[in-house]
Amino acid sequence: MSWMLDKLYQNFEINNQQLCLCTDGKKYAYSDLAKIIISVQSILKIYPKSKIIGIVAENTPETYASIIACWLMGLGFVPIHPKYPKERNDSIIRQASIELVLTSKNQYSGFFTKEGLEVKLTANLACPDQQITIKSVLSSQILCILFTSGSTGTPKGVPMTLDNIESTLEAFFALGYVLDSGDRFLQMFELTFDMSILSYLPAFYLGASVFTVGVDKIRYLEAMKVMHEQKITFAAMVPSTLALISPFFKKISLTDLKYSLLGGEPFYSDLARQWMKCVPNATVVNISGPTEITMACMGYKLNDDFSLNKEHNGILAFGNPWKNTTAVLIDEDLNILGPEITGELCFSGKHVMEGYLNQPELNNQVFFEKEIQEKTYRFYRTGDMAFVDKQGLFYSCGRKDLQVKIQGHKVELEEIESVARKIFMRTNIAAIAIPDNKGSFQICLAIEGENENKSEMIDRLQKILPSYMIPAFIKFVDSFPYNQNGKIDRIELKKMFE
Repeated sequence: MSWMLDKLYQNFEINNQQLCLCTDGKKYAYSDLAKIIISVQSILKIYPKSKIIGIVAENTPETYASIIACWLMGLGFVPIHPKYPKERNDSIIRQASIELVLTSKNQYSGFFTKEGLEVKLTANLACPDQQITIKSVLSSQILCILFTSGSTGTPKGVPMTLDNIESTLEAFFALGYVLDSGDRFLQMFELTFDMSILSYLPAFYLGASVFTVGVDKIRYLEAMKVMHEQKITFAAMVPSTLALISPFFKKISLTDLKYSLLGGEPFYSDLARQWMKCVPNATVVNISGPTEITMACMGYKLNDDFSLNKEHNGILAFGNPWKNTTAVLIDEDLNILGPEITGELCFSGKHVMEGYLNQPELNNQVFFEKEIQEKTYRFYRTGDMAFVDKQGLFYSCGRKDLQVKIQGHKVELEEIESVARKIFMRTNIAAIAIPDNKGSFQICLAIEGENENKSEMIDRLQKILPSYMIPAFIKFVDSFPYNQNGKIDRIELKKMFE
């Protein structure tokens, strides 16, 4: 039996009155979610052939209960964003071979187009007079598939097995954080984002409580309100959230916060210095790791004496690999590099996914094996450039390719270009990421040729791409610049926007 699933099963008892979830201003005990879990499992039992279940990702008790219901029955789930374009969600459903979608709101009954797809409502179900079902689950069983940006215009599926998730959870608790059932966790992310799992899974495992942020409100302001009013003790956020609230830092004092984890994008040291004054009793940690390594796999705990903190180009160190993870840097010939030499960051260990869903050619490109001290490791190439100092701390040196982080989401600029080319029937289109003054990026789209109505073009892109991938600016260029290698000179294009 899985130690993680067994503990979740024990916590979600009918008689457990401990606060579990607070969402949309309403509070639910573990017993409340237990009843929903039983009801959802009664639906799942009708579809014994379904191994991967789609769940419309709303911040409702039914959504969280559906996730736990799937896991305890040895089923995987795919969070489906209700506001993403239909075409994107249909692609996800087809790739994951989803036959059943659970939703807590009946407005999505006609939202999907796959023939034969069953959509079942989980709200207001009667609770059968029975116990929660729990099954023995293989370590290789997929429990979650998250979809990230793909360079072909099609999102890529990242499967997370029971072994992957347990490995990350084990490494998380090995960090020595003092947390128990009395702690209060902030969950401010979309459920399609990997850091959301780190915001609710440890809490449910501990029997602690989770407080969500309303999706129809200004998220970063609501997060601060929830943290203050609900006396949050554990909060994972992306640094751009702090950048947005930085004008209010002098008014923020979150003395109840014990742990503040920041990840998903570069964490600038000047922002961290200001934030630490707002959370005087908190341990502040810069965490990192792509979705492919299951939520997070590295961390750097900040020193109270800020002058002792390590950084590179104003960005805080990645830190050290977590338990169950090995990190190395390689050159173009896959040779492992020593200290102070910049190379591509690669990870091996139980955190690492088996491979992208139905992408054998891509998997051959991003995985390689290497023998270290007579032991063979299977490494994943992240595309992140980094170096390690003589003390073993890793530092970011940017991206190797055209991937950037937007609002914590990994975005491949080539996906935006691919979609734009198809829509606008233009050959030369380039997506450029321009750093803003908030520690994040804005997408700018350069198009070669005659002008079109920019507002209409944005509207057309919004029907295919999620909001964080929509360009902030569009510029028409008579003729694209090229470098000596005959490639589009993105540096020159970037200057046009700057």
